[in-house]
Amino acid sequence: MLLLDPETGEYSDEKTPSCGKDTLEQFFERVISDHIFFLFYLSVRSSFLFFKCVRFLKKILRSYLVV
Repeated sequence: MLLLDPETGEYSDEKTPSCGKDTLEQFFERVISDHIFFLFYLSVRSSFLFFKCVRFLKKILRSYLVV
């Protein structure tokens, strides 16, 4: 968040206090990489659950089809 300079009425990045060591670019790189990992995790998990459901349904169908 930029500090509003009361003398000029403009926002100043030079007068804005900083905290931490990450640049904005580094922050967004971390957020994007974490987000991509999370999406990968969800896709793997959902694939696992999908195949688990398919196996379960096959088992049920076999029991009905066996005469």
